Amino acid sequence: MSNLTSMVLRWVCILLVVIAAVGCAARAPHRRSCTLIIDWNTSRPPGERGLWLVYLMKRAKWHELDRNCGDTETIVIPAFDEEVHARAATLKTYRALQEGDPDLDVPYFNTLSNVADAGFLREYVWIYLHQPSWTQMPNSLNVTEFDQWRESNLKNHKPETEGSIRFITDDN
Repeated sequence: MSNLTSMVLRWVCILLVVIAAVGCAARAPHRRSCTLIIDWNTSRPPGERGLWLVYLMKRAKWHELDRNCGDTETIVIPAFDEEVHARAATLKTYRALQEGDPDLDVPYFNTLSNVADAGFLREYVWIYLHQPSWTQMPNSLNVTEFDQWRESNLKNHKPETEGSIRFITDDN
């Protein structure tokens, strides 16, 4: 086979591969991409609002690979494990900040710290922050013991969440 024939065959093969790829891409379902927005409430005192930003960033990190969305803007409702992870990470940050600034005193995170110290963070999230999408209670939760503990330790407690994350469809 001559060099010219070999070169023509190579280009024909390349052209066929490109045509096949374009044809497959044309039949593939359109996949929308999204931008993840952190909706952060900046009206809280500086130390507290920084903690809520940590919380929102931990949640955003949980969704960093989610880039396929629908036609409308979507507020992201946290999954149970996502919420536990974000609260635990924020609490870890709060405790580290308190070491350097003993005057840092955020009542909600003090309460959350007491909950975590008692070993009930997952139960707290399930009971106080429960979402309708959480249909199956994890087996490892000790709700009965938590209920007894919270009777004396969380009287009149109101859970808090500041801010949200949402997806906005990118216009392409």
